[in-house]
Amino acid sequence: MWLGSCELKEFIEMLFYLTFGWFSRAINQLTRNLACEWAKDNIRCNAIAPWYIKTSMVEQTLSRTTGNNINILKRMAEADGNGGLNRWSLEGMTALVTGGTKGLGHAVVEELAELGATVHTCSRNEAELNKCIHEWEIKGFKVSGSVCDASSRAEREKLMSNVSSLFNGKLNILINNVGTNVMKPTLEYNEEDFSFLMATNFESAYHLSQLAHPLLKTSGAASIVFMSSVAGVVSVEVGSIYAGTKGAMNQLAKNLACEWARDNIRANSVAPWAIKTPLAEPYLSDEKFSEEVRFRTPMGRAGEPKEVSSLIAFLCMPAASYITGQTICVDGGYTVNGFFFPRT
Repeated sequence: MWLGSCELKEFIEMLFYLTFGWFSRAINQLTRNLACEWAKDNIRCNAIAPWYIKTSMVEQTLSRTTGNNINILKRMAEADGNGGLNRWSLEGMTALVTGGTKGLGHAVVEELAELGATVHTCSRNEAELNKCIHEWEIKGFKVSGSVCDASSRAEREKLMSNVSSLFNGKLNILINNVGTNVMKPTLEYNEEDFSFLMATNFESAYHLSQLAHPLLKTSGAASIVFMSSVAGVVSVEVGSIYAGTKGAMNQLAKNLACEWARDNIRANSVAPWAIKTPLAEPYLSDEKFSEEVRFRTPMGRAGEPKEVSSLIAFLCMPAASYITGQTICVDGGYTVNGFFFPRT
């Protein structure tokens, strides 16, 4: 076989990209192995996988194609970013966090407010909501709230109307946090269980995203974060309906990321494992359950709410402006752990 100069050049270029791809996959797998193996030494390991970034390495490629035809954000990321310290701030932004009076929602409200955002949250429990707002006022946070049952369509519409009035028709951040669970074997679920969990966990997030779209678009740069679960990524014995709602949420994040990128709206999903919240407390307080969590989790412990809220805050920052459509697990390595040797 004879290769002319042009064909040879194309062949070498193709070989380079194939080899580069193999090495990248090897690095990704090495990350998983080290994350599990070295967790006992308190060493965390992650891999970052960028797309087209404006660096000297890809300058030649970028001179031939802008990449705009295959990039949903219609641009390439900057290697050095812009905006300085403002990239790591939420100052001047507005946010809606559903279910923000306890657990992960409470941690998210505080995280966003600490970073400068003006936050509105909601809860079904008025007394609990007023107590939290009073505590946030003492801390100097700009947080307001309203009573809302997120499983009700009419109340969701009322909530978004209030948010629109409060923030003058603009919203930078939507955190779809509301969620609950009914744990049963699949064959024991009934129609009421299905309707309740779907309405609370998934329908509320879907509908609120629809309602928020005009506000998010008007803001000029917006972010939606769905509070999912590792149960939507791998099989966890927490109930098939709950897992289904979280898997649907992860897919919705991907769809909205592509569909709404033209409106400068990003969408991502965060999937926690066992986190020390009121919802998980009954299970984590069980010694046998807690022992299994420690054994199955490379980092050997349950997570803290702040370890989830910090990621959510980052995804809402200008620093994360090229991240969209992702499902990121906050799980101490749980979802990448595989075979277990017998315990010693």
